[in-house]
Amino acid sequence: MAKLDIEVARMELIGSGSDGPVYRISDDKVAKFEWAGGLGVPGGFFAVSPIGKRIQNESEVCKFLYENGVSVPKPYGIFRIKQPRGEMWSAIGVPRRFPAFVMEYLDAGGPRPENISELVEKERQKAITLGFKLHDAGYSDNTLWVPNRQKVYLIDFSKWQLPGRTK
Repeated sequence: MAKLDIEVARMELIGSGSDGPVYRISDDKVAKFEWAGGLGVPGGFFAVSPIGKRIQNESEVCKFLYENGVSVPKPYGIFRIKQPRGEMWSAIGVPRRFPAFVMEYLDAGGPRPENISELVEKERQKAITLGFKLHDAGYSDNTLWVPNRQKVYLIDFSKWQLPGRTK
């Protein structure tokens, strides 16, 4: 399932949702992990799934969308991320390698343009044309505005299914 290990020198938490946390692991890459059982544990520590089925699906969907011209972060695939020394997981004896979906870091933020809804809808329509039934695309939490590219990106596909695939 996972490709080669990536050893990271730092992990900066940049987002967290119902499926898992997202860490910036380099200047140009982020890693999305998967909560074990879909739940984070309060207080900053979380149980990360060693299986990563949802992130595997998200990686495949993102790759399909990217290859078919939908604006999504460039996917690199599933990698086992080796924790930096001193991280809480290794300190309490939990294995230090976890599967994560690694993708392009996008420098998002700043004020969104007035026509952001139209830009998001354009990307949603591309995905619909490819055969996707969209569950949560279009929510502001599932889009990124990247000002230096003047472009909106769809993110967070863990609940999407590739066209023609059944659960």
